[in-house]
Amino acid sequence: MRRKDREITDPAVIEEILKIGETCTLGLVDDGEPYLVPMNYGYVNGAMWFHCAPDGLKLDILKKNPRICFSVVTDYEMVRTPDFSNYTSHYRSVTGWGKVEIMQTDEEMIEGLNVLKDHAGYLENYDYPASVLKRVVVFRVVIEKMTGKQNV
Repeated sequence: MRRKDREITDPAVIEEILKIGETCTLGLVDDGEPYLVPMNYGYVNGAMWFHCAPDGLKLDILKKNPRICFSVVTDYEMVRTPDFSNYTSHYRSVTGWGKVEIMQTDEEMIEGLNVLKDHAGYLENYDYPASVLKRVVVFRVVIEKMTGKQNV
């Protein structure tokens, strides 16, 4: 990282950012071409959880190449100054790399959906009807490496 003064080295701060973030941008690669997709997510125990429709470009790419990178940004604020050359942004961010695992069983899917539900602030229990489980794919990103950066 070029700006060592902005690097987040405390794993607890990186984890806090992932716990409070609302949107994660996933970076995928499709036959050598980059593809970015913003998604809501859930984070727990070193893994990020996502869900999507059972068909579509994102899932097609992930089935071919499960390697991903991701970015989560919180506390973003553009700080405007009278002189354009001095404006800046305040933020905290995490960038990471990992591998996608697509859940195969209803139990695995429910585990992931519960992580998503809890992350979104819906803390009550929910029974997922079979009809919901049939129209959704749940996947987990096992995080292999992360870095954090901030300007606060």
